[in-house]
Amino acid sequence: MRGLRPRSLKQVLALMLLRPGCTGDLVQCLKGRATLLAPINDDAVVGALAIACWTLQRDDARHVIESLSPSITERSSANTIFAFVRAHALQTLSLSEHHLKVARSVDLGRLDLHDSRLFFRAMMRIGAVDVDTIQRMLKRMLEERSRDLDGQLISDFLWQSLHVQGASARDVEPLLVGLIYTPGWHQRFTGKQLRLAVSAANKIGVNGRARLRPFFETAVRLTHQDALDNQLPSWELSDLLMTLVTSRTYGPTTLQSLVPLCMRTLPKSEPPVRLQIQWAYAAASELSPPLFSELAKAEQIALHEHKPHGIATIAWAFAQLGQFEFEPLFERIATRSTEIVDCFDMRGLASIVWALSGYALQDINAREAMAHDVVVPLWSYAASRLSMADGNVVIHLLNDARLALLHTRCKLDFELARRVASLARENPKPRSEKKQFIYDQIESYLQHLRVGRVRRWAACPFTGLELPLVIDQMEASRDPIVIEVLLRPEFVNGNQVQMCGGALNRTHFLRHNGFCVVVVSEQDFLKPTEHFDRINLLVEKLQL
Repeated sequence: MRGLRPRSLKQVLALMLLRPGCTGDLVQCLKGRATLLAPINDDAVVGALAIACWTLQRDDARHVIESLSPSITERSSANTIFAFVRAHALQTLSLSEHHLKVARSVDLGRLDLHDSRLFFRAMMRIGAVDVDTIQRMLKRMLEERSRDLDGQLISDFLWQSLHVQGASARDVEPLLVGLIYTPGWHQRFTGKQLRLAVSAANKIGVNGRARLRPFFETAVRLTHQDALDNQLPSWELSDLLMTLVTSRTYGPTTLQSLVPLCMRTLPKSEPPVRLQIQWAYAAASELSPPLFSELAKAEQIALHEHKPHGIATIAWAFAQLGQFEFEPLFERIATRSTEIVDCFDMRGLASIVWALSGYALQDINAREAMAHDVVVPLWSYAASRLSMADGNVVIHLLNDARLALLHTRCKLDFELARRVASLARENPKPRSEKKQFIYDQIESYLQHLRVGRVRRWAACPFTGLELPLVIDQMEASRDPIVIEVLLRPEFVNGNQVQMCGGALNRTHFLRHNGFCVVVVSEQDFLKPTEHFDRINLLVEKLQL
């Protein structure tokens, strides 16, 4: 066996492929050849033996692969290297440094598109893909005729690129841009393939708000078609919602159009699916009362099935949308949170405290006892663990909860309250450039109106809240006016009257402390194109 020539090796290969029962004895013969580390000169034989390893038992395949190793060099054909690499992937074997270098140098143009995809997937499976491999695979796909790029191939490429360290959106965007400008491109995708593709594209950082917006919009359209055909798993729908919201590629009616689909899949949905649905609609401030009514019933029953992160997400989502009327759910959250308080991370604990304090604030007389017995101990525990490392979001959630509890007539530990307030002052919330632009415009328009003294970036003497624009009215008996500009998603479904959690609490604090709060939404202010229309809007809002 050690002296077999290529012709004899072909006979061995024929026996291995046609008579699997003989492989045991033949592999034993090949072990002896492997010890010589002698290369096999016939490249076709090496490739065929490597292909044979795809279906062998792992131990047998390992011995054959070892016998082939000296024959795999930079001079080997692309098909042979592909077969060798795929044998490693299928048998879960790792490549040596030498063979890794050889594999990364393969000219993908010498493989057909199907084999290129299998090669890329094999390289992913053994952890051998780097950014250069992704770029070469991208080039290979762009060189191929567009009709051969099917949806499964594109979806696989995006998902596999997602798991490569150092890969970024610029490594995959050329493929997607070239795709959507090809007539009939959406016909190559099934709904499932396109949903997976947009999810991967979003996770890798592709900007879907510009040229690639049709890529995301088509995923929504195919989702509606799949729902009509009863081919829409609930987890795919929830993942699509998460993708649309995190990429901000939804239109004015997109999320509302998906509500009936959510309602239909809700009875069979698992807890993680329900969490994604709640988070997506809350993060986008899109409220559907029927949907959240069903979600409240489901979560009230199954709250014990959720991990601490899930409970915090539920509390935050309902509070963010101002859905405080579901008392049994919030009472259940309060009880469960007290039982497992040590299991929460700081972000989850702060979200729970913020949500429950907002719940108590909506009906002080009825919920003051719950706030004192449940929320105050939770807040004190969270405040005692608070540090700068927890970040601005956690600090301001606890500070907003502090203000809500004080307005609910609760007594807090003085040192903890002062520390939280101090951290909130030292780490102010980042100022939105769009908000500052609107406030600057409003200030300039107020100069043409007969109003009192205008102050910018004042501080509320009672709460310490930053007030971007305050009008001290000419009549001393009248309350000062605070103009609150709300951006999406600080109000629900485009209705500025129905504010979301943070804006709702802030408005409550200011009105309770003697300010007249005038709310101006970005869509109301920026939609008019003429200066006169914006001045007229302020006249109406300020009742001048």
